[in-house]
Amino acid sequence: MNYHRVLTILPFLLLSLTGCNSPSSTLKAMEEAAAKGDHEAFGQYFTKESTPFAQSLLALYKSKSEASARRDYTPLKLLSRANVVDESIYGDTAHLLVEMQSTGAKSLLVFRRENARWKMDLLSTELINRGEVEDAP
Repeated sequence: MNYHRVLTILPFLLLSLTGCNSPSSTLKAMEEAAAKGDHEAFGQYFTKESTPFAQSLLALYKSKSEASARRDYTPLKLLSRANVVDESIYGDTAHLLVEMQSTGAKSLLVFRRENARWKMDLLSTELINRGEVEDAP
């Protein structure tokens, strides 16, 4: 067996097993979980501090959509879909500039690498979008 080849491939294999992903792919996975109304899956894409709020928000939207007679009234439509305009990564922090499909409005989403995965940080996202950059963690 060629051990040199194994040692060359091993780091890439470990990266794939530890959940190496991108902020953009995390956003897409969040949207898919929201479309299903799966608040537990949805919550896993948020930082530890943001998870309870994110799960509660989706659960609220899900119950509201289930109570509606309109079939097009889904949790995902309430949360809005976004197109990624730009992705910038600065070490363990990333900024996604997104454009909301429903309104065309642009927002900046903040992601943090947590346990080798990109997760959305709601507090930093809120502070940056309010112009309070210096207060963002």
